[in-house]
Amino acid sequence: MKAINSRNFGQLCREYGISRKTGYKWRERFVAQGLTGMQEASRRPHRHSEQLAEEVVCRIVRLKAAHAYWGPVKIRELYRRKHGGGQLPSESSFKRVLERAGLTRKRRLRRREPSGRLQAEVRADQPNALWTVDFKGWWRGNDGRRVEPLTVRDAFSRFVLEMHAVADAKTATVGRRFEKLFEAHGLPLAMRTDNGSPFACSHGLLGLTRLSAWWLALGIDLVRGRPGCPQDNGAHERLHLDIFRELEEGRTARPGGF
Repeated sequence: MKAINSRNFGQLCREYGISRKTGYKWRERFVAQGLTGMQEASRRPHRHSEQLAEEVVCRIVRLKAAHAYWGPVKIRELYRRKHGGGQLPSESSFKRVLERAGLTRKRRLRRREPSGRLQAEVRADQPNALWTVDFKGWWRGNDGRRVEPLTVRDAFSRFVLEMHAVADAKTATVGRRFEKLFEAHGLPLAMRTDNGSPFACSHGLLGLTRLSAWWLALGIDLVRGRPGCPQDNGAHERLHLDIFRELEEGRTARPGGF
């Protein structure tokens, strides 16, 4: 009450050891809020410095709805291409928005079993250290003919080097695709495949085929998964799952073949 009725407010502030600025702050708070205003207010900002605008959040959710199986990294890149005029939110911001919107799925962690292979696993610590190769499984083209989608992926950068619907899985056909890949990207240090044709065969020396023997002659190390264990090439299998989902979404929106 002294602060309300005092004629010398500066002297009153000095008596209590506070500055005039602080004194005026508390007096104004008492006049506006009464005794409840005398409690220390939270210093937490009313708006988080990284809080996104409503328009940005809506754009992120719409992009995720259109690409249900994409994660925050891909959604962020797509956002940059479509709405890249201003400041791009961080990857963690995209992840936070998708989690709060209930649009993410937690991965199940699988217990890794010892491989039992004599050959040590190649570590992909740089581009072209390891390529992973496989066939997606045959598909019907727009003309109704059967095609074999060949996929090649760099294990370090995760860059898809090749996704081509070849006419067949014969050595000559696949070899021509790899000739172009080697010319464009150079030779990898190692190549990981399954034990199927044309990459390996059960009755050949060391399981070699004409294609894998050619790779070996070029100085490329061969890494093979265990028979019947696609999880040994799990990242590549996930690529195939993503391809399948994208093709299925495209098929429902626009009927057609591969």
